[in-house]
Amino acid sequence: FRRVLFRSQYFSLVLNAADNWGAKSDEQEINIMIDYEPPAVISEFLDCGRVLRGRNLYSKFTIMDDRNDALTSGNVYYSIRKGDSLIDSNIRLSNNANGEYTVDRTNMADGVYEIELTLFDKSYNKSTHKLMQTLDNTSPTVTFASQSDNPSATLYSTWINESKKIIFTATDAFAGVKKINTYLDNSYLNSTVSETAQSPYTFSYNVTSAKTGMLYYYFYVYDDAVTINKSTNSVNLSASGNSCFVSKYVWLEKTPPSVSIESDEN
Repeated sequence: FRRVLFRSQYFSLVLNAADNWGAKSDEQEINIMIDYEPPAVISEFLDCGRVLRGRNLYSKFTIMDDRNDALTSGNVYYSIRKGDSLIDSNIRLSNNANGEYTVDRTNMADGVYEIELTLFDKSYNKSTHKLMQTLDNTSPTVTFASQSDNPSATLYSTWINESKKIIFTATDAFAGVKKINTYLDNSYLNSTVSETAQSPYTFSYNVTSAKTGMLYYYFYVYDDAVTINKSTNSVNLSASGNSCFVSKYVWLEKTPPSVSIESDEN
């Protein structure tokens, strides 16, 4: 005779045995736990929607098993893809007493990556989890507009008598352009910060009307990439992005020529 009682994830199996002569043994109860719940990732690297500066793909994953216990046994594997290319395939991570499993891959090129975890608990329940990360270590590129591109654009390294505009377009493949610092003759003028990173980003700055001569303008152009902080499993939001330096001379002369007449009284 066999009687089975279901209680949550536990089964209580009670056995009675009898022989052909009607003799019965004492009841014996066996408790059996049935694990049908797959493991799950409950925390991972927090990128705050930002692109990462550096060559490091990184995330500490916290994985829980049934009844919110840390996954301390079983098997955890990771694979990394970039587009259609498989970079790593089913690399096993060591078990951890706190259920923490870390992917830390260095020397990675710029691009969009997918980190996929394949999780097995000790009962071989399986689940998968994906995390996307983008690396960007390339500075923005800048193209200055000419007067044929935009009649408001100034000329460079050519004498002119009118204060017009310095106009350029900055592009960045992954993070987008976020900030531009402007300088004139080794003096800081101001910072232009975009509310959201853009690519392409068109920048325009009025040439001064208060000075003349060979005016030296230069700019630092920053993208919106940030560095990682392994101790917090997140990004450094205050970090500066990749930057490039560009400069131009504007030759400005607004003084009209003077005419003097010399005469001989005789």
